[in-house]
Amino acid sequence: DITGGKMNDIMVPITTYPPYKWGSRTNERLPAIMAGMDLNSADKVIAISGSADFPFSALEFAGDVTGVDNDESQILRNNWRKKCLEDGNFDDFSSYWLRDMYDGAIKYNHPYFHGNRQRLETIRAKLEHIEFIHADILQFEGLDAFTKVYLSNICGFTLPSKSKPKSKRDAYNCLIDFTQKLSRGTLIYASDGDRLNPPRARVFGFRGLRVETELTAKARESEYLWTPTVFRRL
Repeated sequence: DITGGKMNDIMVPITTYPPYKWGSRTNERLPAIMAGMDLNSADKVIAISGSADFPFSALEFAGDVTGVDNDESQILRNNWRKKCLEDGNFDDFSSYWLRDMYDGAIKYNHPYFHGNRQRLETIRAKLEHIEFIHADILQFEGLDAFTKVYLSNICGFTLPSKSKPKSKRDAYNCLIDFTQKLSRGTLIYASDGDRLNPPRARVFGFRGLRVETELTAKARESEYLWTPTVFRRL
């Protein structure tokens, strides 16, 4: 039962607890993703958008960032967050909500963004270089134009809820099929690396990919919930 509502004059879909519906904070650690992605100003990044925590974080260092999500409500909320930055409304941009035991929603401050004025101003100054698109990243056109890809757990879990794990073989095949569309040298960050290694991958390696062991180790040092793996397209 989604109806229209307004936040800062930006039309968004609302539910009884819209922040919970939208997925208002990633459950991956941003320092881990940033370490694994090894971003620089020449990078053109495409990313699973979700809450947009990573796309906005990436914008601090990358040249251009495209956030993609198959849930339109996520895209609308992320454009609302972009508008918050444009307006200098750092408090709302940096906030997230968690559903509580009484079916309410409690507002928290995101530690990666909140209070870091320099980081927020840097991202704000580059907003023309970020866009959010309602699409399926696995079927996205023009993937060969990007230098780095953030897949989150898209290959290891079943859409749309991403709550049901795929078999390791299906997850591996999803990764291989997707990465064949990328240019050689492209970096790929997958948060569910433990689901992408069926026996044949452990024996024969990942077809067309190389595991970047140093970047993978750096990412795993800062991540406690997931087992990220960083790949390079060969």
